[in-house]
Amino acid sequence: MESKQKIKDRILRRAARIWGYSDSEIETNFDPIVAMLLEACGTELEKLYAEVDNSRTRVVERLIDIMSPASYSGAIPAHAIVHALPVENNTQLAFDDQFIIKKNIPNIYEPSNPITKDIYFGSTGEFTLSRANVAYLAFSNTIYRMSDSLYRELQFRSNKYIPKSVLWVGVRVFEDSQVLNKLMFYTDTRNNHQRDFYFHNLRQANIYINGQKIKFREGFNMVYPDVDIEAATIKNYDKINKVYADVNNFYREKFFYLEDEIDLNKLQPQTPQELKDTFGEDYIEDSTDLLWMKVEFPEAMVAEVLEEIHMGLNCFPVINKQLMTVSQNIDPFINYIPLKTNDFFLDIENITDSQSNQYHIKHFTKENLEEGDATLRNGGVARFGQRSAAEHIQHLLDLLKDEAASFSVIGGDFVDNQLKQLHQLIAALEQQANEKRLMKTDYPYVVLKAKISKEQIHNDFFSIKFWATVGEDANDIKSGMKLNTLQGAAFQDSTLFFVTPTVGGRAKLTHQDKIAAYRETLLTKGRIVTVADIKAFCFNHFKQTIKSVDVKKGTEKDKSLKQGFVRTIEIILERNTELNPQISDNEWEYLRDSFLHKLKKVSSNVYPYKIKEKGEISL
Repeated sequence: MESKQKIKDRILRRAARIWGYSDSEIETNFDPIVAMLLEACGTELEKLYAEVDNSRTRVVERLIDIMSPASYSGAIPAHAIVHALPVENNTQLAFDDQFIIKKNIPNIYEPSNPITKDIYFGSTGEFTLSRANVAYLAFSNTIYRMSDSLYRELQFRSNKYIPKSVLWVGVRVFEDSQVLNKLMFYTDTRNNHQRDFYFHNLRQANIYINGQKIKFREGFNMVYPDVDIEAATIKNYDKINKVYADVNNFYREKFFYLEDEIDLNKLQPQTPQELKDTFGEDYIEDSTDLLWMKVEFPEAMVAEVLEEIHMGLNCFPVINKQLMTVSQNIDPFINYIPLKTNDFFLDIENITDSQSNQYHIKHFTKENLEEGDATLRNGGVARFGQRSAAEHIQHLLDLLKDEAASFSVIGGDFVDNQLKQLHQLIAALEQQANEKRLMKTDYPYVVLKAKISKEQIHNDFFSIKFWATVGEDANDIKSGMKLNTLQGAAFQDSTLFFVTPTVGGRAKLTHQDKIAAYRETLLTKGRIVTVADIKAFCFNHFKQTIKSVDVKKGTEKDKSLKQGFVRTIEIILERNTELNPQISDNEWEYLRDSFLHKLKKVSSNVYPYKIKEKGEISL
């Protein structure tokens, strides 16, 4: 962009040539007032050039905002695994169950005085929790005692061995739990390089209780409806359901549940003789409330892999979400309700009126809403103009003044009086806005038209429940941190804690990120085929955390050990070490894992993908 001095010099030289002066005579022969006028002209032209450049930028940003779906550009909640022991056996979680933790957020204005904020979490499914926990893990010649916080403590190391591919899991069942329905286990390994091998063999394992084979299935013990008819035909807001699905798919391989119902009265739990012979009766608890489960892995499993695993019950995925409620009266002239929140809007839960009528969002509505319709507007994305309502009214007043002659037929005094009244109303609105410190915000709002009934009053009362999230502020809550519940005595307070750190939270995309996301969408069209598609998908996922991406062919050992080496597609990332602030190691591991999950979902390649950092040695 040219500076005002360059613009002034160019105009001055052009004027000198027109008036017949040479370049050397410019400074001496021109009146100082001419130089001042030209400098003022140069300043205004510089401003005009900047406005043109800003306008060009705003046009591009506006197009990206309009053409990018809100689900891609909006905030994304953080997620993690949480443990909670219920007070009653076979308790089913609800979507509106809320867990809360206080977190100190850095204050950029006062670093010594951080902001304390309540962070809300809720489950991603209606999981069933049981009155039981994992008490022991035994394999090879070692037996571990599991603490309430899922940490392992060495109980005894024997000179005798059980088969190397066998894992014994001791489940302590509380006295009031006679029947365990769809017992769900969470398991993971601390060694990232052995994770794929462990989960591959776990899927091929067999489980026995008292010598009886028990069917089990990977995933969660909640009911999956075949088709959600209501969501497909009536509800048009499903962003939070997509978040649930993405998070559950990310954690699915770390969970499995027993399909058969465990009736303790029929099973009569007892300590297996194999464990007594290996570890001795002094180190094996012989109790009727201890249920031993035998997991037989394929022969490829070794004790070194089992040494790194941990396992627990009553664990489930959660996301950062807070259920908020707004209530307001509306009338035929003011029929919108703003969804005010200090955080990021996530999704609508439900809309009801005073007559208990349900309203569902319609994305594609006519200009005039029909009775019983509602639509969601997200700030400026809902219209192309950026001017506020007050600016539009002021423009109308100016237009009325300029076109006053058009109203001569009805009398100029009448028009003047009406204009004065409009001025007074606008002045009153501006004064009220200043007193309330009203600021321009991008609150989403619901526009609706009430259903009419005989009992309905003129000003109907509406209640809207919606979900909000704090985005990236919910990241980096460490594992082991305690939570509180808003459900009263439904859970034991001492058992509410994070099993994994929170990751994945994101604020709204910046314009640069929106352009990268839109470019990736245009190039790939939802399918990954070529190397260029992989790179575009990679840059959109990792954003500023990486500098470069390289894709090449590679090899790795087959996980099933039935083959030798198999071909792979290696994705080599170079991290951006200049990023400020740097993301945590947990967040980086999550970015890598979630990238592979998403890539496998949309890719058409038959070879497995393998991701590593530049300079990292393949194992």
